[in-house]
Amino acid sequence: MQVYIHVPFCESKCPYCAFGSSDDEFNKVSAYFKALCLDLNFQLKSQNVKEISTIFFGGGTPSAVNAKLYDEIFSILAPLCTPTTEITLEANPNSANLAWLKHVKNLGANRISFGAQSFFEDKLKFLGRIHSREQIFKAVENAGAAGFSNINLDLIYDTKFDTKKRLLAETENLKSLAITHLSAYSLTLEENT
Repeated sequence: MQVYIHVPFCESKCPYCAFGSSDDEFNKVSAYFKALCLDLNFQLKSQNVKEISTIFFGGGTPSAVNAKLYDEIFSILAPLCTPTTEITLEANPNSANLAWLKHVKNLGANRISFGAQSFFEDKLKFLGRIHSREQIFKAVENAGAAGFSNINLDLIYDTKFDTKKRLLAETENLKSLAITHLSAYSLTLEENT
């Protein structure tokens, strides 16, 4: 069984994002996680799940919420995991600090996926991203310090800023980062974004 857990909260909404997400202006995070745990328990029992091969926390931005909110979810899922279960959390470079990364790593997460999107400040601003180039490098460094050896980085291409020279420069930045995987996505503007 593979499990996707949606964490629909962000520090800010990126203008190109079509995924269901919001900031926590109505203090919904704790209530959402309580309901999520109830539903997760129900779904796992009703489907008689014995083993989970992959767990992916997406969003939204899973690193935008307090890491302690994941404690109960991991306690529900841990008995169904094997030593080879891949457990990924998406994170933003500005919100996944060392303490957050250490906490989720100690819970059992073994893969982190950073939504870097670009190393160029003008492109980050265009994409509505609130982190900096330096924060990308620090986030990857912190992930390694927290014990993650499986680190993904997301990049976006096909924006008005992308030339062959700039895309090559984007990939040059990767050489100094201890990442194991790169995901590159073409900027696709969905309706209502």
